[in-house]
Amino acid sequence: SCFFLTQNGYDGLALQVEVAKVKNRTVIVPHSRERIALMAEAKTHGQLFCATGGGHVTSDDFFKATELPLRKKQIKKMEDDKKHRQNMEVRLNEGRKVLEKNKPVESLTGVEL
Repeated sequence: SCFFLTQNGYDGLALQVEVAKVKNRTVIVPHSRERIALMAEAKTHGQLFCATGGGHVTSDDFFKATELPLRKKQIKKMEDDKKHRQNMEVRLNEGRKVLEKNKPVESLTGVEL
């Protein structure tokens, strides 16, 4: 547009600006965890294109990315199950302590139960 203004007799160079060059950054290194995580979170083709850098979606990274959410669900389920089992173990140990007192249930107070 500066050239057009200069050709028509205006001072187009007054509007000319020098833009600093941005160093090209690699989107993400192939076969890295960051790339696989980005691909797993991608909901649109544009996001997937940015995550792959325009690469093929038939790479191993794509298959790992589709498996990642399933693994996260399994991990969460196992962690919840572990917490539940730990809580049950604590209750079991508390119950055993009460039974080891060898007192009849009617004589136990609320604090002892």
